[in-house]
Amino acid sequence: MRIKLRRLGSITNSFRQITRQWRIFNPAARTAITTVGVFGAVLTAFTLVNTINALNATAASVLVAVTFGVATIFQQRQSQRREHTVSLLTELISAGHVGAGIGWVADRQMNNEPITEKISAEERRHVRVALNYYELVSALALRGQVDVRVVRDIAGSSMTRNFDICRPYIDYRRGSTAPLLYTETELFLAEYCRPRSAN
Repeated sequence: MRIKLRRLGSITNSFRQITRQWRIFNPAARTAITTVGVFGAVLTAFTLVNTINALNATAASVLVAVTFGVATIFQQRQSQRREHTVSLLTELISAGHVGAGIGWVADRQMNNEPITEKISAEERRHVRVALNYYELVSALALRGQVDVRVVRDIAGSSMTRNFDICRPYIDYRRGSTAPLLYTETELFLAEYCRPRSAN
């Protein structure tokens, strides 16, 4: 029983790692790989239908058109996804309270002033707004709803720095009332933004 559970865990971890790598892979390469995969599937279908002598030149043309149509749709969806991600990141920050919260946390980070449980109620509001924004973006990225590479490239380093400066506050809140607070952000940063060890 334990062997089966370990194998399942290993398979799950492998799938998770492949998914993580796919999400941050070069968009042009992803499009090429998808196109080759679809072309291979269409070629297989073409070969199967051709073996039963039921395929003519028109059907072959339709299969080729379907292949390139699927590739074009995939490329358009990737482009729209990147645009949606950039729009989401910038529009939420442009909202006054989110921008103010992130600015306040970033100012504390630049001055190397840790954010602890001893901050005032107004300061806590800034911290909560910034961390809630990061939590939303992280949750969307982990579920594949936004382009992970765009989030990582645009906001990853600032999210990491600001999350780290808020660590004492987060640990205090986790210990007192909310043990799972900001776990999505922590997972996103660990999976996509922090350097990996060589092991």
